[in-house]
Amino acid sequence: MKRIFLLCLLIHSLGIHAQNCTDESVRNEPGRFLDNHTGKKLGGSAYTTAQKAQATKLMQDFENVCKKNISQFTGGQAKSSFFGLSGKMFYGTQLTYERTYNLGFHEFVCHVQSRQLKIVDEYQGVLRINGNPDFRKIFENIDQGNPLYRQPMNSPDVNAPMLAVFEYMGFEHPEIVESINKSNGYFDATEETVGGQGTQLLKTKNGGGLAYSFEDRSVDWSGYTFRHWFFTHTDIPFLIPVSRKEFLQAVLEYYDREKIALTDNMQKMLTNARSAVAEMEKNKNPYLQNQKDRLALLEKSAGEIPIINEQKKATAKKLLSEQDEKWLNSQVIIQHDNKAFRIPSDPKRDLSVVYGKFYFTDFYTGTYGYKLYRINPEYLKKYPANGSKPAVIEVMYRYSTLNKFTLSVRDKYINNLDFEGIRKLL
Repeated sequence: MKRIFLLCLLIHSLGIHAQNCTDESVRNEPGRFLDNHTGKKLGGSAYTTAQKAQATKLMQDFENVCKKNISQFTGGQAKSSFFGLSGKMFYGTQLTYERTYNLGFHEFVCHVQSRQLKIVDEYQGVLRINGNPDFRKIFENIDQGNPLYRQPMNSPDVNAPMLAVFEYMGFEHPEIVESINKSNGYFDATEETVGGQGTQLLKTKNGGGLAYSFEDRSVDWSGYTFRHWFFTHTDIPFLIPVSRKEFLQAVLEYYDREKIALTDNMQKMLTNARSAVAEMEKNKNPYLQNQKDRLALLEKSAGEIPIINEQKKATAKKLLSEQDEKWLNSQVIIQHDNKAFRIPSDPKRDLSVVYGKFYFTDFYTGTYGYKLYRINPEYLKKYPANGSKPAVIEVMYRYSTLNKFTLSVRDKYINNLDFEGIRKLL
């Protein structure tokens, strides 16, 4: 009799799930969790056994926090994965690596023909918890792959630290820096990775919707929104301002290396151009004169490289010697689009091979711009980035205000995560 009862109960249960769905019923369907990382190994040969073990432990800790209230959302499936060792980088001069836990939210839908519940293949919203997150840098257009800019110069180590100018971050909105340094809540932004040009702080408009302020106007936003929480040790700031004095000294060091880089590049261009002239003379090419003209312009540019380099250094040295300490200790502000760093133009030739990509003329003193920051070395002395625990943790949720499912996940689940439990993992 007991077996018959259990069999009837099973058939009844299956019958419920076999019933036709509706759009409303799938929205209210309890959320599910799918473990998609079982058996997967983190990292490769570039990471030590200890680093892999630490990353795996941190991913498991992140997941344990996330699973505490996983039943609070409805209408989809949360699919977890360990990104783990997602790349080496530097916090100041300390080599570290990002450890990322990924939880993608896949919406339930009601199939239009079969009227059965289906799961969308691509996630609509995604939660990422990053141990030692990466930050964008303000001068992203500089040639960061050249070993001349490594510390020490021409180090064979591809993971060697770079010159100081490569580490500067820019923030237009003080709320973002305060959120990072004080761990005092979230902010919504237009970018997943903050710290570079283009990251705008989003605010809710009167009447609904999101917008950001750019210079003196409000710009509506309808793309993905990235909600960020940062967790740092608040007894010492993680980010500190970059002073004009520090910046000018860093620029002078960069110019010394840049002169070598530009000269090396020019010699390669001259060698290729001269070879082309010789070949065209041999073949009596009708475009020989054009190539000779190009060679003449390159030779002119080659002679200008040391002259322009000295002019650039003279600008920085003059400011260092003539300005007072108050002025020099003021924080650097960079104008939108790096307008203070633009090189002259010439319709006949590319002047970037002479001036480089970093041509500083004066500091921006206007209303709108990016304030420069760097990671505080004193913070890293107390809380090393290369330790067993992360020095910083970032929680990021990507959603769309046009997608009700991602908004529901945000309000029911993401905003109610155990943030104190995450903070304890620092």
